[in-house]
Amino acid sequence: MKLIVCIKQIKQAYARTGMDPDAYFFSDKDHVCRVNPYDEFALELALRIKDAIEGTEVVLLTLGPVIAEADLRRCLAMGADSLFRMDCSESGDAFAKAEMLARAAEDIQADIILCGKESLDLGSGQVGAFIAERLNYPFVSAITDLWISSRSDSVKVQRSAGRGVREEIQCQIPAVVSVTTGPVSPRFASYCSRDKAAYVPIQVIRYKDGPGESKIKSIGCYTARPRTKPVEPPDSGLDAFTRIKQLLAGTRMEKKGEILTGDISRQVDSLLVFLEENGFLEFPS
Repeated sequence: MKLIVCIKQIKQAYARTGMDPDAYFFSDKDHVCRVNPYDEFALELALRIKDAIEGTEVVLLTLGPVIAEADLRRCLAMGADSLFRMDCSESGDAFAKAEMLARAAEDIQADIILCGKESLDLGSGQVGAFIAERLNYPFVSAITDLWISSRSDSVKVQRSAGRGVREEIQCQIPAVVSVTTGPVSPRFASYCSRDKAAYVPIQVIRYKDGPGESKIKSIGCYTARPRTKPVEPPDSGLDAFTRIKQLLAGTRMEKKGEILTGDISRQVDSLLVFLEENGFLEFPS
């Protein structure tokens, strides 16, 4: 069995020391290059399958130039068998990136493709779904645990359905899953493993044609605007304890929303109606 873990290298901001307001006051020294944390959780689930099933191979796959080599080799030291890098631009949208990852997954012939539920830099959470659509594989999002059947023909996953409800889903292999944080934490790599991983070659995959045309375009980006609500001062006639309690309690804002019920198809139809009524989607007449 062969598992592919899609690893994204990101630049994570930890300070604002820049002077340019157009760059949101960030400078080049305000970022650190690292592996996306959600992808590390995906790697841990893949390594648990490798520990349980003999002969399992875990392959790391990343896009673009190497900007976080130390973190990539740390992922190798955790127990992965090989690291592939696709020699292409990282500037494409989620659809273009998924197209390249799916093409490489076909060539590597993976049984299960794992990726993080989203990246900390963009947070679109769409790459996994686009990979599954491109390969025509079943897709389960935001899982927290994963098991392979004894016959290695199906995979059972666990995901959080909200409000403390845990959901178990079973689907046929090959499949694509995206992983979120859960009770399983990424393991630590030993010193000997990190020393060996430092000499593992990074294999490069090249295609004559690069990513296709971007199909997702950002039309605007807006800063957060918190909605303030006036809070009435406490009654001066009350005792000090009650007035302090009212000040600490602040105000309660009622959340407006609707909980979708019914089967999956009915929930999807209700969601599409909501998006259309609020002007987020336009369907041809």
